[in-house]
Amino acid sequence: MFPQHGGAYHEHCFKDKYHPKCCVCSDFLPTEDRRYLGYKVPFWSDVYCALHRQDGTPFCDSCHRLCPRGTEWAELEGGRQLCLQCLDTAVTSTEDAQPVYDDVLRFFVSKGMALPERPEAALVCRSELNAHVGRDPDGREAGEGPIFHCYGLCKYRAWREVRTVQRIKRKSLRSNSFRAVEAQVQDGPIRHGVEGIMVVFGLPRLLTGAILAHECMHAFIQLTQFQQHSMSSKVKEGLCQLMAMLWLEKEQAQGFGGDDFQESLCISFAEGILDDPSDTYGAGFRAANAACHKHGLKRLLAHVKRTHAFPD
Repeated sequence: MFPQHGGAYHEHCFKDKYHPKCCVCSDFLPTEDRRYLGYKVPFWSDVYCALHRQDGTPFCDSCHRLCPRGTEWAELEGGRQLCLQCLDTAVTSTEDAQPVYDDVLRFFVSKGMALPERPEAALVCRSELNAHVGRDPDGREAGEGPIFHCYGLCKYRAWREVRTVQRIKRKSLRSNSFRAVEAQVQDGPIRHGVEGIMVVFGLPRLLTGAILAHECMHAFIQLTQFQQHSMSSKVKEGLCQLMAMLWLEKEQAQGFGGDDFQESLCISFAEGILDDPSDTYGAGFRAANAACHKHGLKRLLAHVKRTHAFPD
């Protein structure tokens, strides 16, 4: 009997009603000293047995929930899998990504942050992204940082004016020797541009859009003379995470037409940004977010552009 729970139960009935079950195998979670032994998927209510962390149970590449036994999920390259709910809005090709990209660019315009040019945005395999991350000029390694870095990249380019051969001139009428006549152009300052934006394919629209917003902020910094090499990674990534969060907040404000899962997914991505424990991305975002609430986005960006740091 367990009257403290509002009624009388047989012991097995009480266990069936109140004892948490594993979302993978449906077994009751083991206990020790009246404590449940298991893990909980961040944000979601799913709990699972500890053994499923090592037994090869697949997890969704987007929401990170674990696949229940007997359920087939969509398989992507490199062993990635996507749950059926995230699959509903998955963006699977560069062509399909353009409407999301257009929405993100319009969002930047609405904030008074129009990009001077439209960088090419492409969806790629994870292995292709990792190959480029290894050559990232910021020196970041593949896998460093949260999903917004691991699954997206803004590629930069740099160049300067150099002397070029305008024509060749014969040394004399009787000679077959020639010399180059160069234009008298002094070496100019190094110029910076954006080669393109890459996002891993197969992610749901909300995550694809948030990653695009993050990478578009990298492009904005590169294209609007922020002198990013004088900015710390914490400031740069904090601003990029801020724009991803603001885009997600815009999506949530627009609503999801009664789709509870999409609303939950949006909140889960936002909470992932807010609660990120890393110093560069998590603390960087929280500093940027606090400054944005205190000073406004326009003044925040003007201050960072001038001082390369967040305002007090």
